[in-house]
Amino acid sequence: MGKVVYCSGEDFRAAIGPTVLRSTAFNVKKTDSGYEFTGQGYGHGVGMCVIGAGRLAARGQSAAQILDLYYPGLQLLTANAALPP
Repeated sequence: MGKVVYCSGEDFRAAIGPTVLRSTAFNVKKTDSGYEFTGQGYGHGVGMCVIGAGRLAARGQSAAQILDLYYPGLQLLTANAALPP
């Protein structure tokens, strides 16, 4: 048997990406070909989870890192022009 590593559902989800496993409310079952994840609590399925983003921020992740996790490929730009009133 290999080494057993324990982590929270949120840590596991963050490690594999929120677009792969969209909720921490999941069960895992070993199958003949690997593992099967089933769960619920997917929210609306669009955008970032406020609770998840807050936890990542509390762990020291920057806003840019959090946005990159939820929106891979997002480019953050600075607005140079003043917006009209």
